[in-house]
Amino acid sequence: MNKRKIFGSILLIVGFIGGIYSIIFFLTYKKVTLGIDIIIIISILMLINGILKLNHKKKYLLIRICEKVLDFIVISIGIIFFTGEMLIQNGKFNNGVKTSGSMVIVGYTNTDDEKIIEDRIDRAYQVYEEINYYPTIIVSNRSKDLENELILGKYDVRAMELREKMYEKGAKRYTVKIENEGESLFENLRKVKKILNSKYRDSFKSMSVRVITSDYNVFLANLIGQELGLSIQPESVETPLLKAPQFHVMEYIEIFKTFFFELLPYIRVR
Repeated sequence: MNKRKIFGSILLIVGFIGGIYSIIFFLTYKKVTLGIDIIIIISILMLINGILKLNHKKKYLLIRICEKVLDFIVISIGIIFFTGEMLIQNGKFNNGVKTSGSMVIVGYTNTDDEKIIEDRIDRAYQVYEEINYYPTIIVSNRSKDLENELILGKYDVRAMELREKMYEKGAKRYTVKIENEGESLFENLRKVKKILNSKYRDSFKSMSVRVITSDYNVFLANLIGQELGLSIQPESVETPLLKAPQFHVMEYIEIFKTFFFELLPYIRVR
């Protein structure tokens, strides 16, 4: 079997796996997320490319061009996914030493669902009981699509619900702040830094932050914190196995988007 057939067979196998995973996810959770949409599209491209490579018939010029284009797309996606996964795994195993510091709970971003958020709140309250004399801040992205429906005064309903859950668990009233003016984790953590600096007046305490987030989000939080001058100490929550692939796919995109379109411009003007 030549290299072309081997590559085509691999593409077919991976494409089928992606399709089967998407079906199982839909049947389990009765919904289709952005991550699942991306996996389905990539799986279809891989299946088409695999079929073209295993086809022995004479190919028209247009078909050969399509095959080359698909090769480029599949290889590019493979590089992005492999790099993104290595970075996510690096974040999981690089939690560092825990010290006292303010707590930041990563609430709703562009990729999270309610169950993931509930797990973070449970972990957050455990940490709160350890460091309740430091500020606790919930960061939650403001949704452009739902802005008119969810904004209530200065804060959106989702962030306020998270704060109420912390109070219901036993957190003292008026001790949990909300930061949801940003539309990304980078923007929110910049706001958090300003809040902490104004409270501690640039003392060492303002640099230490316990971040409650999911395991796939640890690398990005660390990366942003490093560039902002924050000492991020992640308190990660494990992602359910069936949900992990589609969350990871969205996190790959978020990592590259944050680095090229937010961190690099910030570094240049810093």
